[in-house]
Amino acid sequence: MNKYSKRVRVLLLCASLLLLATGFLFTAQAPGLPYGRTWPTWMGGGILGALVPVVLFLRFRRLALRLAAATFFRMAVRDIPIKSDHTYLGEGFVWGPHQNRLLTDLSAKGHELDPEARDRIAGDWLIHGVGADRTGPLYLPDHLLNQHIFFMGAPGSGKTRGLELLIDQAVRRGDAVVVIDPKGDEGLLDRAYDSSVRHGRVSQFRVIALPYPYKSARYNPLEEFVSPSDVADRICSIMPRRGDSEAFRNFAWQFVSIVATAIHKLGERVSLAKLENFCFHNTWLLVRRLIDKLCPDLPRSADLERLLNDYREYCVRVKKSFIEIDQLIAMASMNKEYFGKISGSLRTILAKLTSESVGYLLCPEDVPLPEALRGQDAPQTLSWQSIDNERLVVYFFLGSLIGPDSASATARMCLADLMSFIGRKYAFDEASGFAKRRLTVIVDEVADALAPESVNLLNKARGAGLSMVMAGQSLADLEVALGSSADARRALANVGSFLTLRAANPDDARFFTEKVGVRPLPVVTRGENYEPALLASGRSDISDFAYRSSTSTSMKSEHLLPTSALDRLARFHFFGLWSGELRKGMLPLLDPPEHLYSPILKREGVRSKEAEPAPTPDRVPAAQPGVETAAETVSPEVKTAEEVAS
Repeated sequence: MNKYSKRVRVLLLCASLLLLATGFLFTAQAPGLPYGRTWPTWMGGGILGALVPVVLFLRFRRLALRLAAATFFRMAVRDIPIKSDHTYLGEGFVWGPHQNRLLTDLSAKGHELDPEARDRIAGDWLIHGVGADRTGPLYLPDHLLNQHIFFMGAPGSGKTRGLELLIDQAVRRGDAVVVIDPKGDEGLLDRAYDSSVRHGRVSQFRVIALPYPYKSARYNPLEEFVSPSDVADRICSIMPRRGDSEAFRNFAWQFVSIVATAIHKLGERVSLAKLENFCFHNTWLLVRRLIDKLCPDLPRSADLERLLNDYREYCVRVKKSFIEIDQLIAMASMNKEYFGKISGSLRTILAKLTSESVGYLLCPEDVPLPEALRGQDAPQTLSWQSIDNERLVVYFFLGSLIGPDSASATARMCLADLMSFIGRKYAFDEASGFAKRRLTVIVDEVADALAPESVNLLNKARGAGLSMVMAGQSLADLEVALGSSADARRALANVGSFLTLRAANPDDARFFTEKVGVRPLPVVTRGENYEPALLASGRSDISDFAYRSSTSTSMKSEHLLPTSALDRLARFHFFGLWSGELRKGMLPLLDPPEHLYSPILKREGVRSKEAEPAPTPDRVPAAQPGVETAAETVSPEVKTAEEVAS
């Protein structure tokens, strides 16, 4: 604390001693004083009067200790408080007009931490100290979880620690938990695994790791859908949106929809590898197979041109058209050079997602296990349906620092697949079972995972038992991901509980301050005026100066939370807004995980590096009219693997 606070405490102590001394002195001199018989009254009054400065001294000293006690809040995982139907978010207090005024007054009087203490906590402890005497556990009612939570804060401010706290409690509740981590944070991975072990759910733990594909579960983001057009929507959600790219996105949607419809008509599962193969390598082979499927009475012909003529005659004879076949033929007949120009962006994306190890992970039916690993059991193939039904704990470890495009594309398709699953859940599941089957999805670095189409998850999935927790650095990241500031604010408007740590920039601080709103706050105005007038009144009148002081209090609508407070928040400190009330809190620093998964993953990852790269699906040169096509390569069926955690 500064010199001012020490001086006040010294003055209070002196006042108390002076009152006590007055009482004792009167008692000692009572026999020789008029009214000496009243000495008990004087003694009691002195003692009672001395207690007032003592109480003020103790309160001021406690305030001084609170304001100077700049320490982190540490907690063992087993000590996380448990309250029925509530989620623990840390320790804190309700922030109101009193805290606002106290913070303003103390700041105006020059209260500040020592530089060493301020550097240790990377912020201003004074913001929390103004309400530290009212600190208690902060709980979020579980019925608000399906209104979603958003963590926002500068890098290193504590978002990951907050996610650790929520992951442990979601696993403890028995939720189906999915953590989508584009960056691949080892600490968060270890926390999810440690929570699964401690709460008896290690058999339900799965990892999908792009950097370590041969030792993780597999996932086909296009396996389940309501309509083949859903597949086109998911592919287009990972394509660029700015400038002239919108036209190419429309072409890509058309081509993917045509091919996905054809594959679906054949009764096969749609995958990225099949889309890439039939869009750019074996389109005529797909035409032949689709004609054989939908027109079984048509004579088989090795000559493609003759087959197409027979197909047209067949359509005239039966007076029926097959729009799926016609669209596919039109696509296959396009000029190669023109088709390459309008489908270049689609080809690039599909090539990235089907190349080597990434293709093995995301195309379970089409890319087999490498020869070096054939002795092992095939890993389990996951879907949102299996995650929900089996109540799994799944961690998407995507490693965006290694392959940013693949990581972002996988995360976005995963959320698009989730949206399709929620739609099917609404349409076909019993509504009474939604609340009993909570699905908690935690997304770190949300700007790398959120697409404009996924915003519908926030405002339309509450009734399906979905709870989303998202973490991001700033509004600017969302603006880049969604395309505009309006879309970013629209996404955040669908979040019910908002927690912000230290703001990354002034715009983010103003956004939260405006979200909190204004309140009628007391405004105190003090004024002093001193006018010296040496001998101005003459020698007989003593009025050589004039001193005036004034204090006025008025009510004015001001922001309940000062914007500067968000810029000065200490590390792991946050402001939270839920249920229409503002809270100031501290996130606990949990003990390090006892059970680690990252060393296992890395150790096993060495083996995967030594393995042969996963081959892409066999490709046959694109057939032209009059040219005979090669036989189709059949992909082996993928069997269910034993659990990764074992």
